[in-house]
Amino acid sequence: MALYNQEFKVQSVEKALSRRSDQTLNTIADDLRIGYSTLQRWIHLAKKNKLEKPETSMSKEKSPQDWAKAQRLEAVMDCHSLNGEQLQTS
Repeated sequence: MALYNQEFKVQSVEKALSRRSDQTLNTIADDLRIGYSTLQRWIHLAKKNKLEKPETSMSKEKSPQDWAKAQRLEAVMDCHSLNGEQLQTS
């Protein structure tokens, strides 16, 4: 799967939204060598002002093993007074 930088995504959306009336999104997608559904998704995200922000479908959070010592300590302190049931829902 190809990864595209934000600048390319923004330029692609701008090109699609400013296309001539005789051009289709399929044509634009083909010209850009991207999938039609990819272009549609970028346009959808742009209209919701979410294109230039990282997508949150996959978590970018670090796993606890990658946390700094201060972050680990903070997590322990936050959870130390919780009971087992509260810990499972946190």
